[in-house]
Amino acid sequence: PSERRGAILIDPPFEEPGELDRMDEGLRQGLKRFANGIFILWYPIKATAPVDAFKAKIAETTSCDVLFAELYLRAPTDPDRLNGCGVGIANPPFQLDGVLRDGLPELIDVLSDEAGRTATVRLSTVSA
Repeated sequence: PSERRGAILIDPPFEEPGELDRMDEGLRQGLKRFANGIFILWYPIKATAPVDAFKAKIAETTSCDVLFAELYLRAPTDPDRLNGCGVGIANPPFQLDGVLRDGLPELIDVLSDEAGRTATVRLSTVSA
């Protein structure tokens, strides 16, 4: 965009294997074209291992700060069930991590009363 500002939501259908890898590649391509853009990557959480690997790859391969915020409706003990969801936000707005840390615990209490429900926020920063 000529304004050099904007937000892009990436929300694949997650109907085929490899969606997390394609989302990572899409983010890298997008940042090459729109380095100042805010990219929001939505992902489901069934099993934690693929999501953890995805977050590590994003944090290692991007050249900008990335904020990860996740809501777990229950403890992720059944990988065939949707246990929660998350967003990775590349180039997050200033102080968004604090706002989410304050608000997500209240939101998860409204969404779920199951044991193991939780909300997490982690900011991965690029060192200068």
